[in-house]
Amino acid sequence: SVAGSAANLLPVPGGFLVKNYAIVSAGGSVTGAMGGTVLTSVAWIATTAAIVGGIVATADVALGVGVAAVGTIVVVGVAVAVVRRLPAREGRLVLASLLAIELATVVVEIGRYWLVLAALGAHPSVLRTMPFVSANVLATASVVFPGGLGIREALAGGFSAAAGLPAAVGIAAAALDRAGVTAMYAIDAALLAWWQRQRRRRTVSAQAVTGPGSSG
Repeated sequence: SVAGSAANLLPVPGGFLVKNYAIVSAGGSVTGAMGGTVLTSVAWIATTAAIVGGIVATADVALGVGVAAVGTIVVVGVAVAVVRRLPAREGRLVLASLLAIELATVVVEIGRYWLVLAALGAHPSVLRTMPFVSANVLATASVVFPGGLGIREALAGGFSAAAGLPAAVGIAAAALDRAGVTAMYAIDAALLAWWQRQRRRRTVSAQAVTGPGSSG
């Protein structure tokens, strides 16, 4: 999970390979890793579109309903793909977990931008975060730039007018959010590396105590 999240900072091809390697290293198949990575990405984009569209509909019915409808249709497609690929009970469990995680991801993203706008004194609201969440999704989907580097900031600056904010505030909000997320990934990676070292040390210590011939 940590490796997959950190891989989002890479361009899409690199991030895709890192995520697949992490899944295969954990015992998954190459085909399953590729399918799971693509399906998860599509589910995230579709869930974001459905939620953003629903919120935007409170201010612009035509735009919001259109975006929400497209997102919902794609979410249904993801659900059908999961249910067809897995046994009934397992498929329902995986689908529920996937949608819950993607929903939580979008909610956290909205919360991040709310806090960032508050820190910038931009009088945040849930509706005001929507242009920035949308810019983040579009930038992350870029194929060349690592984590949408530069693209997210440019889009946030352009979209900030929809939130009634100057372009400079939008660019600053995107940059501040990126810095915070990158710092979080660095801390998570450090904690994970420490935990893995401790686990290896405990394993080596246990083997030293029992000895190689103790099983016989």
